[in-house]
Amino acid sequence: MGTRAECNGSGGGVVAMGTGRAGVAWALVAAAAAAVVACNDSSRRAPPAPAPPPSFSVGTPVALEVAGDRPLLVSHAPASQRRAVVYLHGKCSSPDKLTEWAPAVAEQGTVVGVPADIDCPEGGQRWTLETGAIQRRIDEALRAVEAARGAPFDPDVVLVGYSQGASRAEALAAAYPERYRRVVLIGGPTQPAPASFSEAQAVITMAGDRDRQDLMQAGADELKRAGKEARFLTLPGATHGEYGPEGARVMTDALRWVVETGSGKLTAR
Repeated sequence: MGTRAECNGSGGGVVAMGTGRAGVAWALVAAAAAAVVACNDSSRRAPPAPAPPPSFSVGTPVALEVAGDRPLLVSHAPASQRRAVVYLHGKCSSPDKLTEWAPAVAEQGTVVGVPADIDCPEGGQRWTLETGAIQRRIDEALRAVEAARGAPFDPDVVLVGYSQGASRAEALAAAYPERYRRVVLIGGPTQPAPASFSEAQAVITMAGDRDRQDLMQAGADELKRAGKEARFLTLPGATHGEYGPEGARVMTDALRWVVETGSGKLTAR
């Protein structure tokens, strides 16, 4: 013989369940009433508040940790802009040079500076020749930035490489043509080959006007002869490894053209 009170699961009420004599059941009315209060409190409890949206400063390069790898240098685009611009720096350098132009291109995409993987004795890092290893690190980097932004990137990535980074960018475009259709090569050590850009929609080659220009110029010319959308631009006042005093303007022009797949006329002064 006994009595118990249970929440009915719909309106927060109580169903009294008992056996035995009526007198015993009435003796437990107080306990049932207390259960009503507990059930109502439980059923009316507000759901947990949603997590606040990620916050980030647009156009301000910041370090971002990646589990098991070197920190990235990231310059965020507005939340509505889902394009990533992956930047590969030169030999024995670092992503730091992107601070000279990345804030100016925020409307074109989030710039993700990936550091190379091999330390140089004199400082900085250099790139491995293993294209697959570089791609895996890029994938991890993009996932880390997506998590920080709270949203995925579009698959249409822009790839930018300077010097040794340009040669690795070309190798990536050749190995993963469906991934890298928009490419910017700056001051590369060899002439870009049209065969490396079988699926490319737009390619910019670039060099400082105080650096060797013939390789990048010839590469753009060959790409155009192969039927590709390609342009050569100069960086005024720039030596090798530098962007010069007009780097932000030239990079903005270059990325805008690449993103728009070569529509319109681009003039580099």
